[in-house]
Amino acid sequence: MTRAALLLTVLLAAVPLPARAQQVFETLVVVSPLAEGDQWFLREDLVWLAKSGHRVCVPRNFVTDFASVPRMLWTLLPQWDGYGPAAVMHDYLYWAQIVPREKADEYMLEAMRDQDVGWFKRSVVYLGVKAGGWIAWSNNTRNKAAGERRVIPRAQTPTQATKTWEELKEEIRGTDAPETCARP
Repeated sequence: MTRAALLLTVLLAAVPLPARAQQVFETLVVVSPLAEGDQWFLREDLVWLAKSGHRVCVPRNFVTDFASVPRMLWTLLPQWDGYGPAAVMHDYLYWAQIVPREKADEYMLEAMRDQDVGWFKRSVVYLGVKAGGWIAWSNNTRNKAAGERRVIPRAQTPTQATKTWEELKEEIRGTDAPETCARP
């Protein structure tokens, strides 16, 4: 080995490599299906910590469809993939509207990076929510104003997948159970 190659090897060994993304979801996605099979509810809180220190807690019994990808694209971008936890968190942020829509989209992008979702897939999902997310955001604003709920009150937690989301949604409409996590 030449001196130059040896020196280069020593120098490169001394340079710290960038750290791999760390899992910043503090909890796992634990879900049960509703009868139709395309809507699921969380069995446990889902907690994510942003690099800024902001903590997002998606409450137990929140109903999600994971990623709201048009059916014709499911072979390329399934509803559940490496971005599944980020999609559930994004659904909640769009429902609760506790941060501006742009911040919810940024959090989803950051969470996908944290989950090591590849650049291409992450970019396509992010561009999709940037382009079409306003529809879901507006619908959620309108549905909340009409008394719709997305967090099933604990007393009404399904024990079997016999009810559809539409049936359950009507049963819980206008209830006053909190739609936030019990823990801070």
